[in-house]
Amino acid sequence: MKKIIETNEELIYKCPYCGTGKITINKMSAHRYGYCDICDAAYIHYIPLPHQLDMHKDKHKIKLMLGGMGSAKSNGGVMEIINHALSVPNGQTIMLAQTLKQLSKAIMPIFDEYLPRKFVTKWTDTKADIEIVLNNGHKITGFASDDEEKFRSMNITAFLIEEASGVDPKIYQECVRRLRNVHGIINGVPHYVGVLCSNPSQGFIRDLLFSSDVIYGSKSIEKTVDMYKNRLKDRNPDLAAFLSSSRDNPYLPPGFVQSVINSLTPAQARLYVDCIIEYAEGAVYPNMLSMLEEPFEIPKHWERYMAHDPGIHDPAAILMCAIDPETKELHFYKEYYKTDQVLAQVAAEWKQMTADIPQGLLHMPLIDPSSNKRSKTTGRTYKQQLQLEHDIVTKDANNNIEDGIQRVKNLMFAGRVKFFNNLTNTIYEGCEYRYPTQEERNKNKNLGDVPLDKNNHLMDCLRYICQELPYDFVNFKQSAHNNYLKFFDKLNNERKSKANENLSFRELIDIINTEYNSEQYSKNTNKSYAGGYKLWNG
Repeated sequence: MKKIIETNEELIYKCPYCGTGKITINKMSAHRYGYCDICDAAYIHYIPLPHQLDMHKDKHKIKLMLGGMGSAKSNGGVMEIINHALSVPNGQTIMLAQTLKQLSKAIMPIFDEYLPRKFVTKWTDTKADIEIVLNNGHKITGFASDDEEKFRSMNITAFLIEEASGVDPKIYQECVRRLRNVHGIINGVPHYVGVLCSNPSQGFIRDLLFSSDVIYGSKSIEKTVDMYKNRLKDRNPDLAAFLSSSRDNPYLPPGFVQSVINSLTPAQARLYVDCIIEYAEGAVYPNMLSMLEEPFEIPKHWERYMAHDPGIHDPAAILMCAIDPETKELHFYKEYYKTDQVLAQVAAEWKQMTADIPQGLLHMPLIDPSSNKRSKTTGRTYKQQLQLEHDIVTKDANNNIEDGIQRVKNLMFAGRVKFFNNLTNTIYEGCEYRYPTQEERNKNKNLGDVPLDKNNHLMDCLRYICQELPYDFVNFKQSAHNNYLKFFDKLNNERKSKANENLSFRELIDIINTEYNSEQYSKNTNKSYAGGYKLWNG
């Protein structure tokens, strides 16, 4: 798109459609589009940010856009729908939010700003109805998301869900099932698309994120987002996730991001500014990702521990650990995690996992004490079946949850726990294993102060192994002393490096705590732009 002239009030481009006309964009107008003065072609003046461009170029059917405050996720979502609507004649798009008022206030103004009115034959935005009809026959209809029955009979080509974290997962699932309108296939190529926009949150949005086929991160958080690749499981080949930080929108007012940060706690800022959601709220082990390491060949002379949590409909889990005799570090290096497995399958995998361990170096495998329950069919316990049918002898693990968690945390604090970064299921559970929220406790008084009974199969195995170690395995008093020495050495260095910034002692400690308790991520806010336009002839 060749720019002819730019002033404080307008932009004038040479029309790429006819090659002779001019398209004028009025900078003072509320509309970001213009028409050629000769051929009447329409030009939408939308220059996507790099993270928006990643989303537009992506070919996945479902696009999950999570972003910090002011990261332009809604703008990107609406522009994806505008492109779809202008490209798919006679299609049907539905827009959803918790209320119609929310759609009217947050989404319709973006359509008004970027959708050329020459393509619109009907525009309805009232308390009762929201609908846009284009001259190519495409309809965009708004609904409140409180009841999927409102659109259950509709076959659609696209959907947009605003603030998806507040929407029932059933609504999203119904939208996906509705993507079957025949007009979504053009020349044999499917053009279906679904867009979900949301602030980062707990709940089903996290589940969607970590079941994505791919995850993209905006400039300032792309290194942190790379860590999530070890977390993906049960990948949905139709779903891509796009995470963006508030820092990566250069069009925000000066000082906006810092003002938001000042109003939040450090944990809230990581979530609502930088869209970093690696741990579930109330995570039992909130530093799990800082303990990952690259896999290596375990030396033959290292002792091994092994723990098993049986399951059929729940996953059957096995976790293996090797101990460095010099550093006393626990290296968790193998896992097994499968559902719907009969005992013979588990036993075969068990033997394969232990085949390379020299005799005398594997401690007696630990097993959940619930394995002592007798089967109504065979009259034998799971533990007996392992021994009698598969020659696998096990030992009951210590199943005290509170004491076990404290034991794990003590070892983590002492720097003795490491996980191979290819243990996808262990890492996933370690980040998702959590205590109930206050809201959940209010609804169910029986939850108590123990973690929820989910995402805990490999976490139980971790607990069993750590509780099996001798009580004096680590001198925790000396470890704590060493950690404090490291902390204050770091503090002293930080004071020297920031001597000219007049930071208070408390601010310096906050800096150190942030570095100790979270992964480092870039905060590069250099402006970067991506140009692009879509042209339609009226």
